[in-house]
Amino acid sequence: MKNIKVTALFYWLSAVFYLLNAAMLLVMPFVPLFPIAANRKYTLIVGLTFWITLALAIAAIVLAIISRRKFKKANPKAYNASDCRWGVITFFSNVIAIIFDLMFVVAAFALCIMLMLGRFKGYFAFVVLFMLVLSLSMHCLFNGRVFKTIKHNI
Repeated sequence: MKNIKVTALFYWLSAVFYLLNAAMLLVMPFVPLFPIAANRKYTLIVGLTFWITLALAIAAIVLAIISRRKFKKANPKAYNASDCRWGVITFFSNVIAIIFDLMFVVAAFALCIMLMLGRFKGYFAFVVLFMLVLSLSMHCLFNGRVFKTIKHNI
């Protein structure tokens, strides 16, 4: 059971880093509001935070996948979700996934409408991008094998 707790730790760290990554999209429109001297510094901070949190999220989920595989080898009789499809091609597999899948559909629809009408400007555009990036990341996490293994074994 120790391995599954390590898997869960890496999994939830990945979810937090994906949330912080998407949240940077909400901060981006405010950077030009700073004075020109500080603008460059804040642009760099927001940009680096965006890419670093994305890299940390990917690293954490890779570590969670490796930990899940170790758990699977150490506990062959435990539920390990090997027969499940990848999270990216699985939809509506649990309640949390349903919420993020529907959020993705709404955000993608809003994005299409905004682009067709030529209204992709203002803060609302960044909110739609935030919803799209967050829901896509969480869709992959909550429909995936790691989440199913954690859910059934803790």
